[in-house]
Amino acid sequence: MADDEAPSFIPPQLLLRLLTHHFKQDNTRVSTASLQVLDKYFETFVREAVYRAVEERKKRVGLAEAEEGDGGMLEVEDLERLIGTLLMDF
Repeated sequence: MADDEAPSFIPPQLLLRLLTHHFKQDNTRVSTASLQVLDKYFETFVREAVYRAVEERKKRVGLAEAEEGDGGMLEVEDLERLIGTLLMDF
């Protein structure tokens, strides 16, 4: 990795595995640039999911309780509540 490159959000080997798992032809190739773009896309998706889940939880249980009650931890249910809208936005 060059000095001016940011570290990957998701390991490139994992991204490659996710992509190639459903390829129909074994000779399909993925460029490094494609992996970098996909890494940024996944990073944006995950950050947006967490942000929306936190904001939704604050609305649902109140700001003080959402930040203090459980140490700011999200539950699976917090993400499940918004996944439909999130997927349509992406």
